[in-house]
Amino acid sequence: MMDRNRFLKVLAALAFCAQAGWGLDFDQGVSVEACITDIRKQAAENPNIQKIVGNVRPIYLLSIEKGRIPISRLKVPPGCTIQGCYGPWTPSIVGSIAYRQLMTLRQDPRYEALSPSVLQPMNREWNTINEIKGGLLLQAESLEGRDRTLYEKAVGLDLRRAELLQRKDQLDADIDQWNSDCATHPLPPDEYSSCLHRREELLRRKALLAADIVQFNDDVAVWNDESGEIKQEADGLVSIINTWALRMSQLIDNIINAFQYPEQGEMCELVEPPQGGVCVYSCPSGAGVALDPPVPGNTDTCPKQIYHIIHPPSIIQKGRGL
Repeated sequence: MMDRNRFLKVLAALAFCAQAGWGLDFDQGVSVEACITDIRKQAAENPNIQKIVGNVRPIYLLSIEKGRIPISRLKVPPGCTIQGCYGPWTPSIVGSIAYRQLMTLRQDPRYEALSPSVLQPMNREWNTINEIKGGLLLQAESLEGRDRTLYEKAVGLDLRRAELLQRKDQLDADIDQWNSDCATHPLPPDEYSSCLHRREELLRRKALLAADIVQFNDDVAVWNDESGEIKQEADGLVSIINTWALRMSQLIDNIINAFQYPEQGEMCELVEPPQGGVCVYSCPSGAGVALDPPVPGNTDTCPKQIYHIIHPPSIIQKGRGL
């Protein structure tokens, strides 16, 4: 520990620097070190200066702390590939087995032979199914484009994260080395300048890395938000595709039933809104039919129309008369 007399001598040396016109920078210490070095040179020729600076001791530098900002991770869903992270959905629409089956049934000669009261509602439903398909394809193609872009962004962000981790590891190792070289013992003037220069470079790299990590974390947050939005839209699209598939399945059943009982059935339309948790239908004959929805408890899945077998009602339909 520096005694009082030695401290006063050091203080006198600093005062001498100030009087000699040296600029003192107590944060960096560069001017002080240069001043003291110059004073030591002059001391060899000037005994008065030698008395002042004879007890000036080497300088200490504080250690450098490592960066503490965490590097965020992407919330990438399983199965994220070049085709996207949630899709694609177009294949399930274009390649629908139910749609192809409907096309086959409509090409059957018996289809056009059905009575107009049966055929016309079926044709209307077919047209609606095609309109829904067109809308689904537009929505799927748009969402798939965004989904592929999401994947491409994820690849870029993963590369940036790997680079940041590499830079951080190297910087941490360099800081450890500097702390060992420069912050564990007093530095004589000839070492002080070198350590100070290295310190400035390390602090510059640390500040730049911190800024890059903050920007990266912001970009990851934006990506995670976009991913959540696409996931929500994808869930909605899948739900519509499933409802579309149920609608086609019901039309298939209606056509098959009409083929089997062409003179014994009629097309009945859904009464909206559904009542009492069941699908209620109104028929041209005046009969009423109630059916459980295809998805139990979900009346949103009620078919818009059914081919109701008037006689005998128990052969095909499991509905109950109203």
